Amino acid sequence: MIVRQAFLILRAGLAVAVVIELGPLQALANGKPIRPCAPDSEDVAVALADLKAIDQAIRALAPADDPRPLVARLKELTESRCLELMGGLAIEPTSGLSLRTYWDDGGFKHVESYLRLGQIGERMVWFPPSVRCALTRETAPDSPIVGLLCGNDEVACGAETRGWQFRAERFFELAADDQRLRGYGWREGALRDLRKEVGTDRGDSLNFDDLDCAALVTKQPARKRFSAWRQCQEARQLEQVAFPIGRTRAPTAGWLLVEGRRGHHTFCDEARAYHLATGSAYRIASCSGLALQPGGSVDHRATDRGRALTIEIGHLPVDALREAAWLLVLLDELEHRVVAGGFGIYLPKGMPVFSNTEELGSLGGSILGVSSSSADTVLSWRVLDADRLLKSGALTCSPTRLDDAEEEYAVTLLRVAEAGFVAGCPDVLPPDKSLLESPRPSAHRLDTDQSSLSLAVQAIRQGWKEAAEQTLKCSAPGSSSPPAQPSSVAPFPRPRRTSWL
Repeated sequence: MIVRQAFLILRAGLAVAVVIELGPLQALANGKPIRPCAPDSEDVAVALADLKAIDQAIRALAPADDPRPLVARLKELTESRCLELMGGLAIEPTSGLSLRTYWDDGGFKHVESYLRLGQIGERMVWFPPSVRCALTRETAPDSPIVGLLCGNDEVACGAETRGWQFRAERFFELAADDQRLRGYGWREGALRDLRKEVGTDRGDSLNFDDLDCAALVTKQPARKRFSAWRQCQEARQLEQVAFPIGRTRAPTAGWLLVEGRRGHHTFCDEARAYHLATGSAYRIASCSGLALQPGGSVDHRATDRGRALTIEIGHLPVDALREAAWLLVLLDELEHRVVAGGFGIYLPKGMPVFSNTEELGSLGGSILGVSSSSADTVLSWRVLDADRLLKSGALTCSPTRLDDAEEEYAVTLLRVAEAGFVAGCPDVLPPDKSLLESPRPSAHRLDTDQSSLSLAVQAIRQGWKEAAEQTLKCSAPGSSSPPAQPSSVAPFPRPRRTSWL
């Protein structure tokens, strides 16, 4: 039985609908009592032997092995009498590496701890990590970015991106903790409901780090106390955005293309191209300012009359550029609401360890609703290796911090790379004309119309041609502005005439 509760929270002046699904906290009086098995019972001995056999089989899995037969054995074991108190096991790993990582990070201890609950003295309950997908050459041979994926046993592979991943994960952790402190997550509502049920809700904010789950559930009936304590501990876990299992190389060839409007009242409809091998950078922008009419609506024709074409050529810092492109191609691989690792907590002294069938369950839920404003714009991006598309997507460009941690970090990395722009002569001409001849500017419907966007497209097309001409001119023998060659990058051949001219 699942209890669904809906309520509203106020966030930045917006009403956001929240739906919480709770593992049932209202026990039925006639529910079946479930207790741990005695430690010296034959049932425990059999279960431990089965667990040992499953453990050995899981640890022997190859990265790309099918985990489903072992998952079936594991689920059958957790449904046996001595593990009924777990309430079942809902995991769906997609590869041997995925199951093995889950098992090593706390999955094994989670199961084993329930077989030890019948012991006398201190007892520990383990809470499992999330099951994560694996992204390696063995587990994802058909991935569009397989050329960037490392094999599971390639120890040195991806060394250049490990620091990037560490920094990103730290950002995601801090963002998740910040959202939890601000009450943006569903867990605060779930725990508040629990506090109301046991009569300890004072309307104050929740401090997850100092939350005493044992004290919180002391007013619960004995038959409900263990289940409520366990759900409280689950709700304390920090869920965050996480990378899939595996290591990746940095993209070192091809282009990162970014198009869209930047700015609001003063804006530029832009197209940018960044060369991942050399850092060569192009920016073509049709810029203007919104001409406002009485009442605040935009006069699109007056706005268009103020347009001016801007062309910038030069270089970006190569490492910062590659880090931004690396995260972009991994955006759709990131996982959400991930508990990074399992952890154990000693059972409070005097805690009755039994429950009713109907009480076993876990907290879960989701938040529905997003906020936006006309100041937010969308940047479309593409990462190409030569002329082959690796990944594409869209980013929200906003003057304020975004709620999505991964998108906020991706935009930040892009801005960091672009902040290092140095004007000069690029090492290579812009990408082939076929990749750029259809610019895709966009803006909020209140700020533009199709005629205005079409005008921006025409200007950007002309700008690309002029940028190619400028590059050929500055790279010509005897030019006063010779091509800039970053010291960390091998010289590229002198730019030559292409389909642009």
